[in-house]
Amino acid sequence: MIYPVGNLIGLAGSYLSATGGPTHNRLPVTPATLRASLVEYTALLSRSVSANLSAWFLEQQAALMASARPDASAHRQALRQASVLDGATWLFFDRDTGQDTLWQRRQVTTGDSAVSGMAHSGAARRAFGLTVNQLAQAQQVRSDNLAADDLAGAGSGTQQFQLTREAQTFDLSLELTGAETGQQLLQAVAGAVNNSAGIGVRASVTVTDGTAALNLTAISTGAAAAFTLTDVSGTLLVDIGLRTDRTATGEAGGITAQAQDASYTIDSGPAQTSSDNTLDLFDGSVVLWLGGVTDGPVTVTVESATPPIQGGIDGFVAAYNDELSFLQDNPSEITDQAAERMSRAVDTLASALEQIGIRRNDAGPLTIDDDELLQAVTSRPDRVQSIIAGAAGLATEARQVNRLFLRELAGASGVDRNALSHYSTLQDAVLLGMLFDLQL
Repeated sequence: MIYPVGNLIGLAGSYLSATGGPTHNRLPVTPATLRASLVEYTALLSRSVSANLSAWFLEQQAALMASARPDASAHRQALRQASVLDGATWLFFDRDTGQDTLWQRRQVTTGDSAVSGMAHSGAARRAFGLTVNQLAQAQQVRSDNLAADDLAGAGSGTQQFQLTREAQTFDLSLELTGAETGQQLLQAVAGAVNNSAGIGVRASVTVTDGTAALNLTAISTGAAAAFTLTDVSGTLLVDIGLRTDRTATGEAGGITAQAQDASYTIDSGPAQTSSDNTLDLFDGSVVLWLGGVTDGPVTVTVESATPPIQGGIDGFVAAYNDELSFLQDNPSEITDQAAERMSRAVDTLASALEQIGIRRNDAGPLTIDDDELLQAVTSRPDRVQSIIAGAAGLATEARQVNRLFLRELAGASGVDRNALSHYSTLQDAVLLGMLFDLQL
């Protein structure tokens, strides 16, 4: 889900409207300060400074808390605690549709370091065999080896030649005095190539132990990026051995690397090609990078991204435990009801939670067996999703209970419920943008 800047500012506008803007005497937030916070947020997002984003949320939350009655300090503390669990449960859901988002994250694992990759959010989980038969490479041509400091004997006057690439011909020329050394001559040719805009080839001169050579390399890989060289007036290219009609051998120049496409097969399918070593597969949902030829099929697995899922569950359980502890330590009609509802949700799912490594000690906090949870997320991601974020999942139930608790607290403490609702919408939008690297 993407929240453009305009949408985010729109949410902020709703928030300000609900709170009465700068004239509202219960919420000290003005359009200018909120707008500045949004600008700061977008800048921070580009630098991925999540700590500062958290600070921004705390400032906005503090403004809401300040709207409570002076005698409602306990309620303000409860509101803060409940908002943490609220944010933790929303890690698993999309604000607009109620569908999950964290579960859509994917990772790619391969059985060979020659192949690596990534998968976009929502890519179908799958496993397939990839055989890399040939890597894509750029064409390379070098000249004869010339004595760097000796006269080249290329004569004087204008020398013209052509470079043709992808049906486009570039006319090149240079002026010679006849006094150029081998290195100077090759540098003059390199300059003519490098100063030609859009030519798609780069030239460089190397000097080793008094011997100079000119190297031309296509900027792009793939067979379509192949180029040819032709003398137009004079025989400069032939004289220095910069030729595309032969292969370089020993001291003689020529092609040192042929322009070629990558060649690969998926499972037992036909051979396919790519002009570079990046493969966009399955409608672009999976991207693979080829680093070498494989001896045979390499198993590529697109699976749920376990680190963010496990991290999200860890954070949710910690927030659940903190709130339950707070509720139990601060008995009242409201907190007792919320604690009972939260405990009941765990009791209902106790057997299922144990299957994924989450247990409760009596009526106390939940504990996580990290190894069991990792195994469950890796091997049974759909089951984990159902237990945590399904229609009757723990996060789903905890969110519903917590939202009711928040509204009851808001009414008891004097916080504007409408403002609280709009603040939550704004918070969800920005949280999702931060957590899932969305471009605002």
